[in-house]
Amino acid sequence: MHSLDLFDRLSRILGRVVIRDATVDSQLAAVSAAGAVKVDGSAATQPISGTVTANQGTPAAFANRWPVASLPFFRDTNAVAFPAWVIAAPVTAPAAGAALVTKAAGGVGVVHRCFGWFAGNELGAANLIQIRDGATVKTGMSIGTGTPLYVLSPVPIVIGTANTAMSVNVLNAGAAGEDYVAGILIESV
Repeated sequence: MHSLDLFDRLSRILGRVVIRDATVDSQLAAVSAAGAVKVDGSAATQPISGTVTANQGTPAAFANRWPVASLPFFRDTNAVAFPAWVIAAPVTAPAAGAALVTKAAGGVGVVHRCFGWFAGNELGAANLIQIRDGATVKTGMSIGTGTPLYVLSPVPIVIGTANTAMSVNVLNAGAAGEDYVAGILIESV
C-alpha cells in the first residue's frame, strides 16, 4: 500500500494519505500487477528508473498549457504569464521627468503590461507620478503631501509597445535631499 503520513511541527500525526482506485474503493495502490498505478494505461508495474512516456499533444499549443484558472490576473488567448514587482533603490532629488524605476525593454515582440505601481517620498511634497511606455506618458496620478500612492488592478492598466521599456516617472523635480521610492507590477509577454 502507498501512503503518506502527515505530521505537524511537533511531530504529531495529523492524518494519512492513501492512494486508492477511483472506481474500486478497496483497490489500494501497490507495487504489484493487481495494484499498479496506471500511468500509461497498461496496468503494468512501472519502473523506478527508466523512461516513462508522457504526451501532452502539440507542443506550445494553448490548449496544452498548464491551467492557471485560479489566478486573479489577466489571461488572454495568446499568453499566460505572471506579473512580478520591479522595485528600485530610492532616488534622491530626482530631476523633472526622471524615472524612479524602469523595466527594460524585453526584446523583439515582448510587450510589458502594467498591473500596478506604488510611489512615495519621505518629505511628502506633492508631485505627479507618471507611467511611461518608452517616452510616452500613458497615465498619471498625483501623490499628495505625506500620502504615498498604491495602484493595483486584476487587468492591465497600461499595455506597452513591443520591445519598449516601461517606467514610473516624476513630473516635477524632487526637493533637495528628498528620497523617492517606487515599484511597478509588470507582466512581460
